[in-house]
Amino acid sequence: VRLESLVQWMPDPLLWLLLMTVSGVFGALWILIPAYLQAYRGSHIVITTIMFNYIAYSLLSYVLGLRDFLSRGGGGGNKGPKIPEDFHFPSLPIDDGMGSWFILVALAACGFVYWLLSHTRLGFAIRTLGQNQDAAVYAGMDPRRLSVIALCISGALAGLGAGNHVLTKYSDWSFSGEFAAGLGFLGIAVALLARNNPLVIPLTAFVFGILVQAGTIIQTDSRWLVHGLDSSITLAVQGLIVLFVGAFPRLGIPVARWIWARTSGSVAAAQER
Repeated sequence: VRLESLVQWMPDPLLWLLLMTVSGVFGALWILIPAYLQAYRGSHIVITTIMFNYIAYSLLSYVLGLRDFLSRGGGGGNKGPKIPEDFHFPSLPIDDGMGSWFILVALAACGFVYWLLSHTRLGFAIRTLGQNQDAAVYAGMDPRRLSVIALCISGALAGLGAGNHVLTKYSDWSFSGEFAAGLGFLGIAVALLARNNPLVIPLTAFVFGILVQAGTIIQTDSRWLVHGLDSSITLAVQGLIVLFVGAFPRLGIPVARWIWARTSGSVAAAQER
């Protein structure tokens, strides 16, 4: 039975809601093992999640190659079927349909995370754990359970982000393991620039989206190549943004120490007088 026939009776909003729910739940389940290893076994979350990225890519390539082998009698491919058009979110009525209404899901996710962190007991516990684990333990919080919950929430959001690529009209190409390469690291840069503020995430994501799109245009438009520009310049700009944003909180420390060293002696002398 074709997949399209299973969802023909469902109205489009219900179908999109189901697909988003599946994306989020699968993202949360996929990060559950790294979250457990980090919380209960002390494994480094960055290392385990990067390893799971390769596991996911290899597993997806295997499944797609096995499908190709069983359906065509020959292997060697890692391309899946085209995403059915019924699954696509409607396009925005701007610039020849560029983008989709999935952007509303992203904005709603930012608002939900802000509400969760700022107006709920769970959000307060997560913020306390992130700022001072000893204080969280002293207050009676379970850091291991909170770590797993926070990471599962992040996995659900990552699953929704991947769903944006699968559920838009630009996914009419054959599904492959390269559909979301590099988005996780780009998301880290977006969060750093926003200083982990969910309400600022849309603005910083827009900035990085402009940089990524500019790199694509420079790489494909011969008018830019004539002037000797290369798409790697956008990567350099992204790196500089992350560097300066990451170093910004400490840029004033040497200056403050120098001022204090020069003025503390005169202040002490004035007090003695």
